[in-house]
Amino acid sequence: MNGVSIIIVSWNTREIVLDCIRSIYDNTSQTEFEIILLDNASTDGTVDAVAEAFETVKLIASQDNLGFAGGNNRATELATYPNLLLLNPDTIVHPGSIDMLLQYFTANVGLGAVGPRTENPDGSLQVSAWPAPTLFREAWRMFHLDRVRPLAEYGTAFFAADKQPQTVDVLLGACILMKTELYWELGGFDEAYFIYSEEVDLCERIRATGRRLMYCPQAVITHLGGQSTGQVADEMFLELYRNKVKFFRKRRGKLNTALYKGVLWAASISRLLGSRLSALLKRSDSDHVTTKTRQYRKLLAGLGEM
Repeated sequence: MNGVSIIIVSWNTREIVLDCIRSIYDNTSQTEFEIILLDNASTDGTVDAVAEAFETVKLIASQDNLGFAGGNNRATELATYPNLLLLNPDTIVHPGSIDMLLQYFTANVGLGAVGPRTENPDGSLQVSAWPAPTLFREAWRMFHLDRVRPLAEYGTAFFAADKQPQTVDVLLGACILMKTELYWELGGFDEAYFIYSEEVDLCERIRATGRRLMYCPQAVITHLGGQSTGQVADEMFLELYRNKVKFFRKRRGKLNTALYKGVLWAASISRLLGSRLSALLKRSDSDHVTTKTRQYRKLLAGLGEM
């Protein structure tokens, strides 16, 4: 038996998760699989809709919002196959992609996890993997210096669809295939991360075992992105950086954590000044400027508590 337990965690994304599940059934023909959906206390009828449309999906209706990490851990307790696919609800699986991921994963010894090429709804590339976060890379990224030279990211050419699979440090959490046994050997996702950075932490722990993480561009998914988090955008903006700080504290030490918070402070100040200048010159969409100004002010106000 070499099947896959596909884990999906949803929160108020009824129509989107129905499309996701439908794409799995329609486009996976060579792999035996099960789908386990944990719903994080949605109020939009997700559980009833999925139960009615897909009788074979294993459903867990959580009465509380367990977050992304906690939801995946709870759902994985029901997994019966040796392979685990952690899949976001706002994804569409392309024909044969799960088959290709499993075939590649099975055929290559020493892999810890593998992920696909991820595309935006218009078919353009979505960044599918990153180098491991360091203080230098985060500072480089926060000040948009990758536009000059990609050091905090791999660069567009790295993700070309016609390239061979590449070794990476961190896979996009929207779709990760790994062994179920390894997931539990490592303790699953760290639930200290409610959402964001949990896949970065997991990928670091996988690499620490000596196993490789691979980006496989022959397998493709579409990732809509932000369908759950966009419903509470300001809070999720803070949660993003709250968990980045948490990752640094856990994995990079006290000094690097303090310096990273300094980078966030400096970057936030520069963003606020830039937004004010853009507004004065009327070079940016006013709603976007207002949103970013509000979010970076909240980040500055909350840094001391992170």
